[in-house]
Amino acid sequence: MATARPRSPLSWALRVGFVLLATLLGIEGVLRLGLYRPGLVPFSRGVQRAGLYFYGETPDFWLLRAQLRGRGDDGPAEYHHPVLGWTSGRFDPDTYAHEDESKLDGRRPVILLGDSFAACHGALDRRFEQIMEEGSFGESHALLNYGVGGYGVDQIALLGMETLKRFEGRNAVFVLSMLVDDDLNRVILPFRGHPKPWIEPDGPRRIRIKRLPLPAHPKEYLDLYAPKVPWWSLRLFRQQVMMSPTEMRDESGIMQMQEDMRKSVAAAVLQFHDQLRAQGDEGFVMLFLNRGRQEGRPIPGNWLGWLESVLEGHKVPWVRASDEIALHRARTRRPMDDYFETKGLAKGHYSVLGNELAQLALERGFRRSFDGPSYFLQASAGRELVGEGAYSRWERFAYGAHTGADLPHTLMRAGVDGLAQLEFKLSQNARHFRAVLRPLAGAKGASRLVVRTVAGDVAEFLVNSGAEDQVISVPLGEVAEFELLALPVADQEPLAFFLVHPSLDAHRHGPMLKSK
Repeated sequence: MATARPRSPLSWALRVGFVLLATLLGIEGVLRLGLYRPGLVPFSRGVQRAGLYFYGETPDFWLLRAQLRGRGDDGPAEYHHPVLGWTSGRFDPDTYAHEDESKLDGRRPVILLGDSFAACHGALDRRFEQIMEEGSFGESHALLNYGVGGYGVDQIALLGMETLKRFEGRNAVFVLSMLVDDDLNRVILPFRGHPKPWIEPDGPRRIRIKRLPLPAHPKEYLDLYAPKVPWWSLRLFRQQVMMSPTEMRDESGIMQMQEDMRKSVAAAVLQFHDQLRAQGDEGFVMLFLNRGRQEGRPIPGNWLGWLESVLEGHKVPWVRASDEIALHRARTRRPMDDYFETKGLAKGHYSVLGNELAQLALERGFRRSFDGPSYFLQASAGRELVGEGAYSRWERFAYGAHTGADLPHTLMRAGVDGLAQLEFKLSQNARHFRAVLRPLAGAKGASRLVVRTVAGDVAEFLVNSGAEDQVISVPLGEVAEFELLALPVADQEPLAFFLVHPSLDAHRHGPMLKSK
């Protein structure tokens, strides 16, 4: 009986290779069925997660996510726009004429640009334009609401540049509003429910748009730009087995992407304001915080502190709607549910009360009573920390003190009606805290600055409405904290709006918040 000839190493290698290839093809086939024909396999929901294949927050992640969620089957946006992506339907997509322009009646136009917070999605029956119409500003100003739900800063600025052309020579006031941080993050998204403009910086003060014109149908866009992966099984294995989350993050280029994102946001805002100034019109930025940020949860990436430093550095004025809510809560001790919608599609947007308070910030902008950087804003009732950006800004201030830098800063105004503002500047030798306590025009009542030293000494400075500016100098090394209080106009409990900084020397040991 003849014995079987032993198989050669090549034969074994071919057989093993064939088995591995067949296995890979089988896995790839089943995986593609799960991705693109989810009804045919039971585990499709488990593999239809874009984060398995691409690092979150990257453009490919968002495009694949949209594709896997069936966005390609959606019809065109109701108000598709080839550059902006979509509009609200409240203005003409070609001429940008607003539906309420006929109601101006000779009044000064106020052009409000922004997202769903500007559009008042939480209280459609009590929008900013309606609130203004009923107040004293309604006699001389009329607000045209160009807010569009889902917009990012890129779309807001692009629409703003078009409205500048529309209202040139008409003495309009332009308000570029944005939600910090959501609107800022959206600039990296090429798709958000529907195709949207994808911008990149073209220098520090200009942007350019990629992939124009935008197709009306989402499927056409996704077919063109959704990631094409030859082997989903190999990508899944590489991303989930061969790489750690840190390695995935590094490979995705997310750090560079975040840096580009900041450059794009800054360039979009500055290009709009450069054109505004060149045209000779007035305008300012209005900042919204969502409920979580309003409650003091930190903003990832310190968006607020960074954005305010950009605005301050380029002399772009701004107001914060969040301040009005914080001050109102301190005075009334009302729950946060009173300021934000809690149910339905409007959940998370301002309620009627929230809109009315945000309107106060808007009107402060008309009076040119602008805000300064968000330091520690802390109301005496509830001890709520608002504005995580304060931390890094104060660290920068403390660092400047130790390095002898000359850093001018302005704190927010204080008081129910904006009673005073504190401006402070470190001397070159960084040995004194020098400040100017200045009453605001038209303010009622008084404000008091309290400076406490490490030794426990207390120095108080009072400023009444209509009084002269007061120059204050305290040895810097002795300052433990300072606090700006608004004294009540009527019989109300005094409200403390600032509790800023422990000892500057504590910077060496890391920042801390010293409470009373």
